[in-house]
This record gives sequence, C-alpha cells and structure tokens, in this order.
Amino acid sequence: MKRLILLLALCLATALPAAAQVHGGSISGTVKDTQGGVLPGATVTAQGIDATQSTNTTSDGAFHFLDLAPGSYKITTALSGFRTLIRESVVVEVGRS
Repeated sequence: MKRLILLLALCLATALPAAAQVHGGSISGTVKDTQGGVLPGATVTAQGIDATQSTNTTSDGAFHFLDLAPGSYKITTALSGFRTLIRESVVVEVGRS
C-alpha cells in the first residue's frame, strides 16, 4: 500500500509541471494622447491569422490580451474624436509579453 501511494505521488509530481506550460504570449499597453494623457474607453483590437479579439481600455488607459497564439498581429486602437492608430506586424512569442 505504501508503494502504491508513493507511486501515485511520484506520478502527480511529474505531471504538474506539464500542466503549467505556457502555450501563448500576451500584448499589453497603455493608450495615451499626444500630450501623454491616458485614454479610457478606447477600443483596442488584436487581429491575428485565425482570430480577432477586442477589448476596451481601463480607467488608466491600459489594455491586455493574454494567452494569444504565437504569430503576427495587427493592433488597431480607436476612440471617437481621435485618429485611429494601427500597428502592423506585432509579433507574439510563446511565454513573452
């Protein structure tokens, strides 16, 4: 019985690191105007090869796209009354931000 418990504990200990592996990367930033003021409520879109995600900036102008598939993304930022900003070829790598 002790051997069975030890074997189960060993199996669990080796399986846990595999569950913690990272499969994607992230894109984060802060949207500001030309004077450096943050812009809450701006729509930020990340368009990749196989998916598009959108989010709105928080009260401090921040946005986050987490666990994105590796690849190249086009980031578009839009807010009424401001010029739309597009960043092409933003590269996401596994485990990187």
